[in-house]
Amino acid sequence: MRMLMTLAGAATLLATALVDAPAGAADMGKFTKACSGSPTLLGMFAKAGDKAQGDVNTLCTCVAGAVAPKASQAQLDILAGSVTGTMTAAQKDTYENDGVTADMGSDALNGCLTSTGLDKDYGG
Repeated sequence: MRMLMTLAGAATLLATALVDAPAGAADMGKFTKACSGSPTLLGMFAKAGDKAQGDVNTLCTCVAGAVAPKASQAQLDILAGSVTGTMTAAQKDTYENDGVTADMGSDALNGCLTSTGLDKDYGG
């Protein structure tokens, strides 16, 4: 009986983990394209002149790689909206209140600025 209860508990935990896990293959290309075209990021990198777009592309590719294993499509859409300034009201509410999405994006951005060395070039 105890073994059956343990298996039932494990099955419940697995089902919960699967429900909470990102669903399927998120569209990283959509996120990377939005990030690479971000007026905000391009403005931050403007002092690099001709090199700015390449630096933004490097940063966005890194961020996409950092969030890919843990982000759902909805979270990627919110993060894309946060860098392009196009979040809907519902996305903004989630970004500000879910306790996960904003931190995921911020952690990835800060980590990628450091790991790519771009923080040194842009006063990070």
